[in-house]
Amino acid sequence: MKPRSLKSTTSKLAQIRIKLTLTCTRIYTTLKSKAYQVYGVLNNAVNKARVFCKQTSTYTTTLLRTLLAQYLAKRNALITLALLCLSVCFGLWSVFVLGILYERQNERQDSLRRAKALESSAPTAIPTSLPKQARTQTNTPSKSNIGIGDSLQALSTKPPAIPAVDEKESIITGNLTYTNALSIAKSQILAQDFTRARIWLYRAFLLHNGGKEVWELYWLSFEQDYRASIEQKQAAYTLYLQAKRYYGF
Repeated sequence: MKPRSLKSTTSKLAQIRIKLTLTCTRIYTTLKSKAYQVYGVLNNAVNKARVFCKQTSTYTTTLLRTLLAQYLAKRNALITLALLCLSVCFGLWSVFVLGILYERQNERQDSLRRAKALESSAPTAIPTSLPKQARTQTNTPSKSNIGIGDSLQALSTKPPAIPAVDEKESIITGNLTYTNALSIAKSQILAQDFTRARIWLYRAFLLHNGGKEVWELYWLSFEQDYRASIEQKQAAYTLYLQAKRYYGF
């Protein structure tokens, strides 16, 4: 009986082992298939995530490049427009300034032509020097010494005089001399303040009416003044010629 019982136990164990093996094989096969399925799902998810990230990156890069190109195009357009406006403004300003300079040059040339014409029409026998006492006299120069275009002041019994000006704009402080008045007048002419320069020239004239420099500066103050009319410049030069003939400088 014992041998049989051992055999039966052995056979039962063998059957159990076979069953366990089959069960493990089935479980392994099932798990393996499931693992492949899970791996496939995860692999697909990862691939889709990669594709999505790549598409997102491409779209973002394209969008940023497009926005940057638009910004640069707008900036370049604004810079071009600003440069165009500056060029137009500079051109208009240049034309305006050049026009003023050209007009001044023409006026100066016309004044020089008239001055040469007056000097050529004036007599050549002009006394080069006069006694100091004769300069202070009020004798009228002869009519033969009056050039074409001279004003009626030369025909009067009074010597040539610089017209009086409004002296309220310039207040005298301290003692004023002829040299100081001329120095201030020169500085005002250099500063293009011709109205104030004539005030100091008038004061210098009151101190020394026969001074050559005061009459030359008086004519120069009108010659360089672009706001002075041609008639005013002509009158100033005529007065200068009258003083030159009268005082003999």
